[in-house]
Order: sequence, then structure tokens, then C-alpha cells
Amino acid sequence: MRDKFADLEERKPRTWPAALAIVVLVAGMSIYHWSGAKPEKLIGTVESAGSISVAKVQGSTQEAASVRLDNGDLAMAVIASGGPFHQGDRVIILKETRLLAGPAYVITGKESSQ
Repeated sequence: MRDKFADLEERKPRTWPAALAIVVLVAGMSIYHWSGAKPEKLIGTVESAGSISVAKVQGSTQEAASVRLDNGDLAMAVIASGGPFHQGDRVIILKETRLLAGPAYVITGKESSQ
């Protein structure tokens, strides 16, 4: 037997807004977690150092170094402090994960010998 109220009530698609709300919530939590992530501390050896152009509009340059990390990876790291560095110097590097690009590497100083 057919429900007599079936023709009077409109169907309301409730699953799509709920699913969309869940996706937005998960994406928002992921972005929030990523933005608050602490940088990872790494150690590496300087292979070469020099100046690089940071902003083409401003024409400014910044010191950077090519660093061989202890895990074998090669990274281009911006020198924040402790420079100038020379080939063979052991340095402390912070690896900052970025949401839409690869990681950024920043040299914070020389490794202290203990």
C-alpha cells in the first residue's frame, strides 16, 4: 500500500551537504595541523655556498648553501644565521614542510663539536 503522505513531502537530499561538511572539516583540520607543525632539525655538510636571487621584483639577494644531509639528500638551504660557511662545514638545518610546495631548508648555524 502506498503512503498517502509520499506525494505531499518533497525529498530532501541530506547526504551531500553532510558529506561536503565532513570533507571541509577534515581539510581544515589538515591545513591547521600542517601550519602548526614544528620544523625538523637536521645535520648536514656544506658542499658550496653563495648568493642567490630571492625576489626578482626587489632585486634582493640572500646567502644560500648547497648542503648534503646526513641521510644522503642534497638540499639548497637559505642561511639565516651563523654564516659565512665554507665547503666541509657541518651545519644545523631546519626542514620546514610547506602545504603546496616542497620542503624549505634554513641553516641556523654550525654544528657544535661535543
